[in-house]
Order: sequence, then structure tokens, then C-alpha cells
Amino acid sequence: MTITHRHARVSRRLLPVECAREALRRCAGLLAVLIAGAALAQDTVTTPISGSETLEQLLARLPEANPDIRARRHEVEAARQRLPQAWALPEPELTYGFWPRQDAMAEDPPDHRVGIMQGLPGPGKRALRADRVQTEIDAAQHRLAMTTLEVSFDFRTTYYEACILERTIAIARENLALVTQFEALARARFRTGEALADVLKAQVEMGRIGNDILSMEALREPLRAALNALLGRPADAALTVPTDLPGSALAAVAPAVLLAAGALETNPELDEWAAQVRGAEVGVRQARRECVPDVTLGLEYESDRPWSPNAEGSDMVFASITVNLPIWSRLNRSRIAEAAAQAAALREARQGRANRLQADWQRAVYRLRDAERRMALYEGQLLPRARQSVEVSRQAYEVGKADFTALIDAQRMALDLQTVYEQARLDRAQALAEAEKLAGRRLLQEGP
Repeated sequence: MTITHRHARVSRRLLPVECAREALRRCAGLLAVLIAGAALAQDTVTTPISGSETLEQLLARLPEANPDIRARRHEVEAARQRLPQAWALPEPELTYGFWPRQDAMAEDPPDHRVGIMQGLPGPGKRALRADRVQTEIDAAQHRLAMTTLEVSFDFRTTYYEACILERTIAIARENLALVTQFEALARARFRTGEALADVLKAQVEMGRIGNDILSMEALREPLRAALNALLGRPADAALTVPTDLPGSALAAVAPAVLLAAGALETNPELDEWAAQVRGAEVGVRQARRECVPDVTLGLEYESDRPWSPNAEGSDMVFASITVNLPIWSRLNRSRIAEAAAQAAALREARQGRANRLQADWQRAVYRLRDAERRMALYEGQLLPRARQSVEVSRQAYEVGKADFTALIDAQRMALDLQTVYEQARLDRAQALAEAEKLAGRRLLQEGP
């Protein structure tokens, strides 16, 4: 206030030109503030998703793009708005009454009465209501975190499936090209007068692989629609998926990391249950506090003079206090017992859910380790031998030491093993995503 008065005194001493300059400076400062605010607003505008982002970039956009996460965020805000209501006093009541004039009482003026009453909850009741609302806010925040993890898990597993699909299509096309070479080799031998059966076998195998490719290519659209739905975009919006799993999706997780995460101390679902248990315990204290009486204060004004100037009559003011009497002990005991039973039920439910989550964690770790074992087996032993078998069978067929059936069988076995290997990679990536959802945090950072 002192600075404002000082500026006012100084401005009175300024000459007209100086006053104009001072006004221009202030206008320029205000304009600069407006321009800066507009620039900041433009910077905070969220750019639309183009569909060419990496997995990590898309995961970073999920909280703002996914409708389920946004709905949970609104629920948190709604819960926060209940906190001032918990501290607020009841609305005051205003009353007005009068004694209507009757023919038999024409000589008596009517009585008029105006009153106001304010209820006051018993000591500690508003604080307990606020504590109960705070537990609801905590539970809503944990639900938001859990929904974010679930949406992220759904997006990652679907994204991994789309990546492996592209990888499997590429492998199938490579095998189709290889069988096409076999068919050309068999056709060349057929021209020399050998059996037509080899050519037909090659063409049948080409048709089978081609049909598998068409089926896998048709799966692209549903997977893209699922990813776009999680991003809050139209089902047919453009979305680029790489032809293999991103970055460190298959990087090794140290046993110590899994052991530490196995406690599920950061699982938001368990935190939500804990918040509900705390709320129920506050409810027990609230039930006990109901034995404390509430108070209602009132003030009334009564007059029997007519509503006219200089009228004679009497005026009276009444002050009142009303106290409810929670004397029914059976009702009070029943209320407390009900709240205690609800708290006990929530504690047991939380423990049951914790046990199931631990079982889910053990299953996720098993799937993770089992997929790693299968990957090592296929990559280190089976796939190299299958490729070698195809090459040996081809060379033997070219010199007439093996039939075409052995060559096709070797090629089919190699393709099947490659497909199973890619499925193991997908299982490992999805198991890691599930473990991170249960742990409530990332166990390793995805690459681009």
C-alpha cells in the first residue's frame, strides 16, 4: 500500500509530457506481458500424435491422450473438491413465521417472527470428515496410477505383438522366396523328364506360406486399431510400427532387481487398498464420535406491531441453543460395530488381493525366465541346426542324393522354429511388461 501511495504522489508532480511517457511505458510493459503469456500458451499446446513416434514417445503421450487416464484424473480432482466441503459448517437456516389475522381477532395485530439457526458439529467431527475425504483422495490418486500402469501395459503388449507380427511376416516372405527357388529347381529337373510331384509339392508349400502371410497382414488393422484406441485416436489413423522389438525390450534383468521388486512395495493397487483401509479406520473413529452431541445456535426476533410507520407494539429477541442427545446406547454400539466390521473386511480383502498379486508376480517371473530359456535354446542350438539342415538337404537334392520331400520338410521345420522363436521373444517382452505393471515401476528402460 505504501508503494502505491508513493507512486501516486510522484505521478502528481510529473509534467504532462512525462505523464504521457510514463503511460506509454506502462502500456508497453503490459503489452510485453500479454505477448509473453500468448507465447507460453502456444508452447504448452500439445502437438497431435503423428503416428511416427517411438514407443517411449507414445508411452509419454498416453497420460494426456488416453480417455481412461483422463477420466481417473477428473476423479482425483472431484475427490479434492470434497475436502473443503468436509471442513464447512452446515448451511444456516432462516425462518419466518406469522400469526395470520382472523376475523375473531381483528382487533389484535398479527405476530411476526424471523429467526436464523446455525448448526455446529460436535468437537472433532469435521476433522474426522476431512481425514476420511483425504483417504478418498489418496485412493483416487492410486487408482489413477494403477490405470496409467494398466493402459501402459496394454499398449506395450499390443505394440510388441505388432512388432513381432511384422518380424514374422518378413521371415515368412524370406521363406516364400526360398521355396520359390526350390520350385524353380524342381521345375528345371522336371524339364529333364523327372517326376512332376516335386514341382507340385513346392507349389503347395508356396500356397501355404502365402496364405499365412495374407492372414498375418490382415491382422495389422486390428492391432493398429487397438493401439489407436489406447491413444484416443480414430481406428484408421496412421501409426508406424517397427519391424522388430524396440531397443532393450529383451535386455536381461538382474536377479537382484527382480528380488527387490518382488515385494510389490510400489504397487498402486495395494496402495489403493491401504488407503481404503485407512478410510474405514477413520470411519470407526467417526462412529465413536457420533456419541458426542451436536449443537444448534439460534437467534429469533419477534414483533407484534403492524407493518406500518410509528405503529405501537412490542419487540422481542430470543436466543436459543439446541443439543441433540445421542442416548440410545444400542444404536451407538451398532454403529461402531458396523464400522469396525467394514474396516476388518477391507483389511482381509487387501490381504487376499496382496496374496493374489504375489502369485501373479511369481507367474510373470516364471514366464519371463521360461521365455529366456526357450530363446537361448532356439537361438543357440535349434535354429542354426535347422538352417544347416535346409542347406544340406538342398545340396543333396541338387545332386540327386535326396528327394524333394526331405528338402520341403527341412524348410518347413526351419520356418516353424523361427516362428516359435519369435513367439518366445514376444512372450519374454510381454512377461517383462506384466512384471513391471505388478511392480509399479519400470525394471529397465526401453530403447527407441
